[in-house]
Parts: sequence; structure tokens; C-alpha cells
Amino acid sequence: MNTLVAEARHSLAAAWHLARGDRSAYGLMNLSEDGFWRSFVAILPVLPLYLYSTDVGQRLDTAGGSESPSTLLTVLSLLIQWVAWPILIAAIGRPLGWGANFVRYMVAFNWSSVYVIGVMLPPLMLFDAGVIGRDAMGILGLVSMAAALWIRWIVAVTGLQVSGMVAAALVLGELLLSLGTDAVIG
Repeated sequence: MNTLVAEARHSLAAAWHLARGDRSAYGLMNLSEDGFWRSFVAILPVLPLYLYSTDVGQRLDTAGGSESPSTLLTVLSLLIQWVAWPILIAAIGRPLGWGANFVRYMVAFNWSSVYVIGVMLPPLMLFDAGVIGRDAMGILGLVSMAAALWIRWIVAVTGLQVSGMVAAALVLGELLLSLGTDAVIG
């Protein structure tokens, strides 16, 4: 079996365990420099899910009143987020004493992104299929957003080994980067 595929399987399983609070899951991840770079492969399963969620979200927001951003702009937005966040964390991490945990955090962050987008999909899919309406989508969307933010928080606390408050600030920062990038690009 391809080593990258095997690594992806192990890392995705580890990210699942980590999202459930199992800190020992880091032992299943490749936390080397190569593992850091290879973790960016997680964008491959994230990208189509991100494109779908952006499309449905845009249709939900506009009720068909305006055009969705082009696929190219949506991909560009995601790529900027995937490049900017590690750079930002590396820049602030060293002075704040997180440098030793940077690779650990980013590997877990990247692989857990599959689950972050995954927990946000069910309400969007139900809305897109016409099973639920706009109001139910709003409520379920908040629940799924809370689950996604929880995963990000767990990864920040355990990956960077920071306090819950610092992790919450990082989660908020990453959310603002995402929303800001989408607003500027889209």
C-alpha cells in the first residue's frame, strides 16, 4: 500500500480519536517534518466538501438572489486559508513559546479539517435535498458549527498544549480568517 495512503488512514483515524478527546491519538500521527508537509494532503478530501458547502451556503444565504462565487475563487479562498493559518501560527507561536508544538498542532489541525467540514455537512445536505427548511437548517447549522469549533478547540488545547482560553482565542482567530478570506475573495 502507498505509504501516503497508509499515513492518511492512520492520521484520519487519529484525528477522529482526537476529536473525541483521546490525546493518545497523537501517537498514530506522523509528527515529523515530513508528516507536517504530508498533512497538507488532507486538503484533497476537504476541497470537494468545501466547494459543496460553499455552494449550498451561498444558495441558503441568497435564496437564489445572487450568483455563487466561482469555483476558482472558492478554491483560492481555501488555499489562502491553508497557507495563511500555519504562517500566522508559526509567527506568533515562537514568541509565545508554542514553537516546539507547532508541527504537532498543524498535523492534527490539517487532518482534523476533514472532520471539521464533515460535521458541518449533514444540515447542508438535508437542506439541499429539501428535507428541512431554512429555519431547521439555521438551528442544525449552529449545532454543527459548535461541533466543528469544538474539534478546533480540542486540537489547539492538545496540539499546542495551551490553556482553554488561549485555544478559544485561536479558534476565534481561525474562524475570522476563514470568514474574512471568504468575504474578500467571494
